[in-house]
Amino acid sequence: MSIVEMRVPTIGESINEVTLSQWLKADGAIINMDEPICEFESDKATLEFPAEAAGKLIYVAKEGEDLKIGDLVAKIDTSFAGSTAEVKHVETSVAFEEKPATPEPATSNYATGTPSPAAGKILAEKGIDPASVSGTGKDGRITKDDAQKAQSQASQPATQPAKVEEQKPATAAAPISATAFSRTERREKMSRMRRTIANRLVSAKNNAAMLTTGRDRLLDQGLTGNLLFAQVNAESQPFPNNHFDCVTIGFGLRNVTHKQRALEEMFRVLRPGGRALVLEFSHPTSQALSKLYDLYSFTVLPTLGRLITSDADSYRYLAESIRVHPDQETLKQMMEQAGLDSVEYFNLTAGVVALHVGRRL
Repeated sequence: MSIVEMRVPTIGESINEVTLSQWLKADGAIINMDEPICEFESDKATLEFPAEAAGKLIYVAKEGEDLKIGDLVAKIDTSFAGSTAEVKHVETSVAFEEKPATPEPATSNYATGTPSPAAGKILAEKGIDPASVSGTGKDGRITKDDAQKAQSQASQPATQPAKVEEQKPATAAAPISATAFSRTERREKMSRMRRTIANRLVSAKNNAAMLTTGRDRLLDQGLTGNLLFAQVNAESQPFPNNHFDCVTIGFGLRNVTHKQRALEEMFRVLRPGGRALVLEFSHPTSQALSKLYDLYSFTVLPTLGRLITSDADSYRYLAESIRVHPDQETLKQMMEQAGLDSVEYFNLTAGVVALHVGRRL
């Protein structure tokens, strides 16, 4: 008896964990080498996991379980590999013989006839109806192999499909309507990818709203024609190197999680001779003004926010974010560390606000 262990492979540099979204083959099934046995889902992609050997599949991980790279997923008993082809032929012949006589509603469930993400993409691109494809995966799910076979059949002259439709007046419509319009409600755990998408959508909604407001104000002032608007991440900008003559950020660096990374990105997209400008709340230069400013920021401002907008927390966050933001000298050193030269700053309102300017030589 020889056992082959199937472990989560290295998928990408930024993917450290995946979710076993579904098994494509049943526990104990006889499988061929390179045959998809399950699907993994990360926060970036969904992919099928092929068998590394032929034999009997033995489950180890469960559907919905979070797995790290290198974790054990399943085992394959290769002592059954010799009977794979025979079992395969028997299974397919029985399936073709029993299919016309066996009513599908008796054994079908929500997975029956449902394509996997990879299979669904192939069927959608070729305009193939999933209802016309026979699924060989677990519970009748349509796998990538099923979709590819249906694709090759669809490319052949379609002489028989017309006859098949004439022979089946309305028998197939009943089970489809019974499952498609079922009132049964099921609650499932949100997948890893959908959780990531949901988080990004919330962030995108807020950022897009601010971007839209700024655009509308510029349009109201007649500033159009040479302005482009892009919603990007300050820490990972999609622009090429040496692209802009000037990069500015106003009252935004304070809210960036990794400030040093954002400054390095500003340097990267600047052309030689270009300037980077950072306008941000800073630290008052006078000790007396600093105490008065703290009193106003942490006491008066939140109180006014609560009385006027019923939201004291937002104004309290404003004061706290200013307090932890780097002071003038520290921010200057950070800009120099990012690669900028001739960095200098100008205090406005006695240091309540500061403008930092750096050049790329």
